[in-house]
Amino acid sequence: MSSRNVCSDAEHNHSVRIFSEVRTGNPPSSIGGGGRQKPDNKPMQAISEQTASQLKDMLLNVVESGTGTNAKIPGMNVYGKTGTTSNSKDAWFCGFSDKYACVVWMGYDDGKSMGNIVGGTYPARLWRNIMSCV
Repeated sequence: MSSRNVCSDAEHNHSVRIFSEVRTGNPPSSIGGGGRQKPDNKPMQAISEQTASQLKDMLLNVVESGTGTNAKIPGMNVYGKTGTTSNSKDAWFCGFSDKYACVVWMGYDDGKSMGNIVGGTYPARLWRNIMSCV
């Protein structure tokens, strides 16, 4: 799979519109009624800023020098985590930039193994191609 940008202008504009709608809508803590909230329904901080910074650094290292190097995008801060289940039945890359988040999952509905596919291969490359378009 090539690292070139695979999106047409129309695809790029559509992706940006979708992400913009999600980004400018309700905050994630209110989507589907999820998220941690105080009894007065105001969002609360789940972890300290220091812990969040440390987690972000760890996720940056996954992409810079770990299993997620296929997700690197030149000129963009990319943070992420690869994942693969036993026997490669599921593989994913879950990542974010300073502006957007995206998850790519690959697998068969019947649970069949995908062989050599792991989260750091095709899922990370597809994630990179999608995020290069926004």
